[in-house]
Amino acid sequence: MNITPIFRRLVKSRSLRIVNLLGLSVIFACLLLSYRYIRKELSYDRFNENADRMVRLSIQYDDEPLDGRLYLQNVESELEKIAEIEQFVSITKVNTAVLAYAGERRIMNDFYAVSPNFFEVFSYPLATGDPSNVLKSPESILVSQSLAQELFGDENPIGKELSLEGRRLDSKTYFVSGVFDDFPENSHFHTDLLFHRRQDIPEWTYVYLLLNDIRNLPRVKEQIEAHYDAFENLTEEVTAHLMPLTDIHLHSRAQREMEHNGNIYYIYLIAGANILLLVVVLFNLWLNHSLLFSYNKRYYRLLRLNGADASTILYNESIPAVLIGLLSILIGGIAAYYLAPILHFPTFRFLSYGTIGLALCFLGLTLFVSLIPVLASISSTMFISTRDSLNPSRFSFSNIRYMLVIQYAIVIFIVIISFGISKQLNLIKTTQVGGKTENILVMEEQPDDVIDYISKGTICGVTDDFTYINIYEESIPLFIMQRQLFRHCFMLKFAPDKQEEGLRIFDEVWNKVNPDYPPNYSFLQDVYGTVYRNEFNAGRLVNLFSLLCLVIANLGLVIFMAFIVKRRRKEIAIRKVNGAQPGQIIRMLNRSFIYRILFAFVIASPLAWWVMQQWLANFAHKTSLDWWIFALAGIAVLLFSVVSVSWQSWRASVQNPAEVVKSE
Repeated sequence: MNITPIFRRLVKSRSLRIVNLLGLSVIFACLLLSYRYIRKELSYDRFNENADRMVRLSIQYDDEPLDGRLYLQNVESELEKIAEIEQFVSITKVNTAVLAYAGERRIMNDFYAVSPNFFEVFSYPLATGDPSNVLKSPESILVSQSLAQELFGDENPIGKELSLEGRRLDSKTYFVSGVFDDFPENSHFHTDLLFHRRQDIPEWTYVYLLLNDIRNLPRVKEQIEAHYDAFENLTEEVTAHLMPLTDIHLHSRAQREMEHNGNIYYIYLIAGANILLLVVVLFNLWLNHSLLFSYNKRYYRLLRLNGADASTILYNESIPAVLIGLLSILIGGIAAYYLAPILHFPTFRFLSYGTIGLALCFLGLTLFVSLIPVLASISSTMFISTRDSLNPSRFSFSNIRYMLVIQYAIVIFIVIISFGISKQLNLIKTTQVGGKTENILVMEEQPDDVIDYISKGTICGVTDDFTYINIYEESIPLFIMQRQLFRHCFMLKFAPDKQEEGLRIFDEVWNKVNPDYPPNYSFLQDVYGTVYRNEFNAGRLVNLFSLLCLVIANLGLVIFMAFIVKRRRKEIAIRKVNGAQPGQIIRMLNRSFIYRILFAFVIASPLAWWVMQQWLANFAHKTSLDWWIFALAGIAVLLFSVVSVSWQSWRASVQNPAEVVKSE
């Protein structure tokens, strides 16, 4: 078959094709990035061979907040008696300590004392050492490959002497007994140091159970709760929580997690945003192909008159759709590849099974939607010997108004969600102490363990309520006292625009006052950025998707308006001859779109309100969903859309009626 006419029509209808290409490229890049992100989030801890049989044990007392840790006292001996538990591991976190080796001292954050059977239960690979014996000795310590390279270079690390000193850790000398591979990125906790945990000291620790069969979970829960009721002499109601290992990252909201987790709701948010944007793009694709097919019917009728069958028409419509689809996959894939590191998304390989499968599904969906107008109207291309058979076929607008309403309901819905999330993020910044201040330095876990306790005092003032814990939890009553010496941390605020100079002076003073303890600090805004990482990422994501939805929807609307104006050129010219002013014509052309956008607002607002209520339920301190959020979103979409189509309306209103009538 001759493909020259196909390329000729591609060039002739380039404005519609460019809009389709742009929208499809954008949505494929979003789908590719989101696919990699969601796949990574769902893969946490699944590399463990026993992942499907492992749970983390936590105990909740009455309705108090759940702590991810467990205070081990008489519990380990009871766990050993439960036949359904094959093994259990205790892990105690050390926030900060000083590591000394060969006369050099460095701060180590977030490392763990673990049970000797740690590597038998968890599947973290060892580069050097026997998993069953590497932690047997009380003097055993293991380092990650990256830390071993920093400390020892190319030397053999086994047997090297290290010492640890910290406020929550007895000073002690250890000997390197093994080296483990750096923990995978999709592990719910990470560290560079693991050392032998003494089991004769009761302390707060994370407890992981390896069950014989995950179906025994209810029985294990029942026995653990019975132990607390029988032996711990507690007056509170005790509830045992057994969180599956693979659920911790996305589902656990316990206090004092090892690291800040992800959130399953943001997986839903990303998936939902992609689906909504895909609907907007596919609507534009369907609309544009409907317009194109209506203007190509005369050509197809001539083909049918000369003996062509329906397959010829399908071929002529399929080739441009496939070409646009392939080109959008290429452009979107390249864009996603370069945007992934900028947006902190997981990188990917173009030739992976997942990427290829996604591309093929996307191409198939693009082709299917492109051919819907053809399949629905292919019978109208059969040549009929009537007076109107060779006239260009008119495009039917019967279903377009409903599709426009759905499309703009989606756009308004996402914009409202974007405004609501932004308002909650602003609440986080304004209610957290120092949330908007960039120059507050925080030092944690200081070495001095001397405490001056105040047994009594005189109230000298009352402060306004403020949020001093995270915004997920209700603040509890608080009193503030002066302490001459500190135990945990302190904060230092630099003068405005003096941060760099202040850091330099601070380092000099600290090294003089406490030369044996390297300075260990971060900035308060960075701390909040870590705590609320999911919320800030969600805000940026929804803002991006709302902008993309609005731009793509309006690009389609502009092209569609151009076809409407072209179809009504003669009507507009006659109205001008009869005295209609440009402003009247613009209002006439824009009125139907404005009504549909208002109708879309009525549909989108209740749904957006419900979704925001569900999201805000995660916070103890939540913003209010004021009426102006919805009004502002609706007005913003309306104004943006009206400005987009008014250019076409204005051009139609100022054209010369004589030229229009002459061309007709």
